[in-house]
Amino acid sequence: MSDFLSRVAVNILESFSKIHRVAILVTSKRTERALRRALMDEAASPIISPAIFTIEQFMMDLSGLSTANTMDQLIVLYDSYKKIKNNNAESLEDFLKWSPTVLKDFDEIERFGVDIDKVYKDLKEIESISQWGLEEPTKLMTRRINLWKEIPELFKVFQKNMENERIGTPGHIFNSASPANTGPSLEKIKNWSKQNEIDNFVFVGFNALPQPELALFKKIEENYKTQTFWDVDEHYIHNPKAEAGKHLRDNIKQLPKAMTEDLVNPPASFLTSKIEFSVLKANGNIAIAKAIGEILDSPKLKTSNYNKCAVVLTDEKLLIPVLQAFPDEIFEANVTMGMALHSTNFYSSLDVLFQLQEAKEISGSYSSKLLESSFKNSICCYIYYGPSSSGQSLNMNAQIKALKDSQKIYWSVNETLDLLRKHSEFWGGFDNSNSFLKALEKKLISYSSNLFSTWEKEPVELCIKAIRRISGWNGSLTLKFHTLRQLFRQFAKESPINFIGEPFEGIQIMGLLETRNLDFETVIIAPCNEGVLPSQRGNSSFLTNDIRKAHKIFFPRDNEAITAYHTYRLIQRAKQVYFLVNNNSEGLHSSETSRFVQQMEFELSQYSGVSWKNHELELELNPSTLDQDREIINSSRVIQRTLKKLIEKGLSPSSGSTYIRNPYKFYLTFILGIQEEKTIEDRLPANIRGNILHDLHQDLYTNYNSTLLWDFNKVKTSLEKSLLKYFPGSNISGHLLLEKKVIQKIANDWSQNEGRRIKRKKEKGEKWKVSFVEEFLESSLELSNGKIIKIRGKADRIEEWEKYWVIIDLKTGSFKKNDIQFNQWSDLLDRAKKKDKAFQLLMYTWLLSRQEKFESIKKFKAGISSMRHPTKAISYLNWDGKADLEHKDLVDFENFVLVPLIESILNPEIPFRDTLEL
Repeated sequence: MSDFLSRVAVNILESFSKIHRVAILVTSKRTERALRRALMDEAASPIISPAIFTIEQFMMDLSGLSTANTMDQLIVLYDSYKKIKNNNAESLEDFLKWSPTVLKDFDEIERFGVDIDKVYKDLKEIESISQWGLEEPTKLMTRRINLWKEIPELFKVFQKNMENERIGTPGHIFNSASPANTGPSLEKIKNWSKQNEIDNFVFVGFNALPQPELALFKKIEENYKTQTFWDVDEHYIHNPKAEAGKHLRDNIKQLPKAMTEDLVNPPASFLTSKIEFSVLKANGNIAIAKAIGEILDSPKLKTSNYNKCAVVLTDEKLLIPVLQAFPDEIFEANVTMGMALHSTNFYSSLDVLFQLQEAKEISGSYSSKLLESSFKNSICCYIYYGPSSSGQSLNMNAQIKALKDSQKIYWSVNETLDLLRKHSEFWGGFDNSNSFLKALEKKLISYSSNLFSTWEKEPVELCIKAIRRISGWNGSLTLKFHTLRQLFRQFAKESPINFIGEPFEGIQIMGLLETRNLDFETVIIAPCNEGVLPSQRGNSSFLTNDIRKAHKIFFPRDNEAITAYHTYRLIQRAKQVYFLVNNNSEGLHSSETSRFVQQMEFELSQYSGVSWKNHELELELNPSTLDQDREIINSSRVIQRTLKKLIEKGLSPSSGSTYIRNPYKFYLTFILGIQEEKTIEDRLPANIRGNILHDLHQDLYTNYNSTLLWDFNKVKTSLEKSLLKYFPGSNISGHLLLEKKVIQKIANDWSQNEGRRIKRKKEKGEKWKVSFVEEFLESSLELSNGKIIKIRGKADRIEEWEKYWVIIDLKTGSFKKNDIQFNQWSDLLDRAKKKDKAFQLLMYTWLLSRQEKFESIKKFKAGISSMRHPTKAISYLNWDGKADLEHKDLVDFENFVLVPLIESILNPEIPFRDTLEL
């Protein structure tokens, strides 16, 4: 079976003797190149090529306008808005909240040739009706009505300003070239035909025709010899319920009979072809990419022609994973779809610089996460160091380490400058966005000059171009950095990075739109999920459904019908079709198979030449890559290292409890000194909250011991001092503000309750005082082999009561009373019983009892005080039903717990095993 463009080429060659005087209008640049190739292949002898134009290029020629990118449109629209509003214009920040939606609506209204005055008059009336009966409309309601009144004037000024710059939106270009009611003037078409030496027209491969295009088709057909070729199939043309044929059936009704021959008598490719369909379901994008690689590496495809194979990606995020999953044997592939600038690593790196300026503008400080991102990316490293003379890659690892070691969540600008010391211009902040853009442009030009590959240079050059455009406009007003970043992000979304390749050699990697009018023997489409194919319906329009219906503007379902047509058309002459479905529900995407695929399975299975298979795919795991049981054999060398550490540094309550929970972690952390990489969370970590509250506890009780007064005023000053370490900057917002409020609430509640406790004790005349706060305790322990081990720890608070000395351990997190209750000494060493908090309390108490002046003390107590729940009484350690601890109890703790624990650590028969999963 010949492909569509080959059939078109044969017909054109047979129908026109002077083919060089034929204008062929096609749907895309890719179709243009493919049709030229088909004409060359089908021509019996050398010919002068016909003039082939995309419909967009033809409309631009007729209108005399070129297409403006979204950023240019926004800039012109804001200038137009200021002109009609004079001194009452909103700020650019507020304008950008609604203007992208208005621009999209403008384009749709013009694309369908609708009178904009009527549209917004109807919108205003709908809004007025919705407010009918209300005593007083809200400000928002009034604002919307006023906006609908002003928009027609804004539209006219906007279009005039755009035309003055010889640019337009796609919709305006089409409507200007071919007005919906009349089509282009005959004089305009004749002038164009004369200029391009055209006598005849051919239309190839169109589908949905909005009014301006419909008027163009009719006008040309009335005045020129015309041929029209439709790439269709009987299956969806003659079935009135098939959404793929919706717009084609409309064309039969609206176009002259001579232009619809292919539509009335379409070919029946699905009926006569032999097609193998496979639906493959995989979990996640990586699995889909690997599945595509395996399909391409399969014997069936290796024996076929890769030039006739297309990988069609409905989600651009799959592009890089798919390229990386290609088999090594595939040397040629052509990427037609391009990749949006905002998806590149370069844009992500550059955006960090915008975020730095935005953060300084909003709060006067930087989050540690943002600083870490800036220190890690290549652009910032280049800005900091300049070009590398040695050719080695530069890094800011020293700054990253200092950042993590500090454990600060936020850094002030001055603290950041002290950390960097030199070349810190982009971290110190700029006075205004103009100076920032000039400095950034200069750095990017220098950066680009040190790049060698086109792939690396192109995104840099695109960004330099955007910076120059914004700078030229920014001179008339000062943009806030937040607004500047919005504009730049909008530009990045609309700017593709184009790949260089050969469209007729190797596997073709494409988006669905790029496949128009092209035929392939093997088609792989991924992912085929509802919400992706077709894309999820958005709400980014002010045009309501009743407005769309009244003015014949497409509904979302009409756009979905276009997608359905492209999908059915792509596979109608294929031999092998693979639909890959993402079985994972990631983000807002559904794991449901696209309804197009489900419809095809139901509809196409009726044809004798169609076979259909469904498969579930799983990524195979290599057992050798899975974590194995980890342990460190207690060799003589290991024992010597451990013993030396215990003698010199000692064993603390926290390190002892770590050994009980996980010996492997104990050895790595406390013996080898290997710490987990420090991370700084976006949300306040529990340990930092604990540090702040412990600092408050120490300040208040230290002051109390010296003055015997509980000073509530100290709470505020102490908190401010501690909070400033972790929350620099004056403008804290969001979850960090909530964290700060939580800490302040805990601190105030705790200090008030402690004040009341102290007052009650004084009123009762109890003998009580706080003797030590954050007291360092140390003692030695002799093992059975005569070795002396150091035991040390720091107690939060030590109180002297009439009959007891009491150790209080503060907790800012949660705990259960059962955590500090046990019946036998062996319970403390049983990791399954999780008595590490009880072990720590006993170890602190043992250390206190070993101090010289406490040897005569008869009784001790140890308990946990919850700062989060200050009204709850202190929970005391309970051993076999009693809370008192005497010296003999602590001697038993030493003999039955502490000594066996240390001897276990030094036992060559007991390895340091990882018990994390036990």
